[in-house]
Amino acid sequence: QATKIGKINLAATGKDLMDEEKQEITIDLYTALEMENDIIDERAPEIEKNQKLGLLLGFLSVHDWDHAQLLFERLAQLNPVEHVEICDALFRIVEKTISSAYSTYCQTHHKITRNMDTHMMDASSVSSPSYLVDLPKEFFQMLVACGPYLHRDTQLFQKVCRVLKVYHASSKESARTAGVMSPESQVEEALGSCLLPSLQLIPANPAVDMEIWGVLSLLPYEVRYRLYGEWEKDTEQNPIVLAARQTA
Repeated sequence: QATKIGKINLAATGKDLMDEEKQEITIDLYTALEMENDIIDERAPEIEKNQKLGLLLGFLSVHDWDHAQLLFERLAQLNPVEHVEICDALFRIVEKTISSAYSTYCQTHHKITRNMDTHMMDASSVSSPSYLVDLPKEFFQMLVACGPYLHRDTQLFQKVCRVLKVYHASSKESARTAGVMSPESQVEEALGSCLLPSLQLIPANPAVDMEIWGVLSLLPYEVRYRLYGEWEKDTEQNPIVLAARQTA
């Protein structure tokens, strides 16, 4: 009985975050996207005038993530990823980083689909994957840098969701060094810092919804509720969404 109560309390944590000081707020998605386009046009000349932004773009262009991350942190107040050139360069380095993992996903997905078609697959082939996908810590740092702007590339958004799913599945088969951030925590961080905020700025898209639910469903329900609550509160820090709320 005590265990059940504990689980209920954990699940309630996320709900409490959502209910606490909850207000009726309307968000006009298309107004937010129009505002983003206006900001992009207004800030476009900064790339040519600001040497630090140009240097960041250069680091990303040669896939030098270590130095690029330092500049992302130092230039956080300038929100550099808002610039289309920097955002696109960041997306390219993300795609390169996950290319190997995504190839594994494609091969595995094709194999499972083929086996299902021929009725040869048993339950153990799904629950005990024979592949190993290990995503570097830099990948998760890149997602933090992307923030809500991954909404600009829904194809990459879906690829990220897919590699997170195979990463989570394969991590159960690998031994993790003590003290290292667990795969579940990394998936949770990716959802909270990038995927959920980006989802809010994507017009209705069943394919995207299906992919992100595939990631969310990997987590215990109490963790999902907590993420939902944090997501609602964190949107207040998104200037585009905040502006849309004020004009809705």
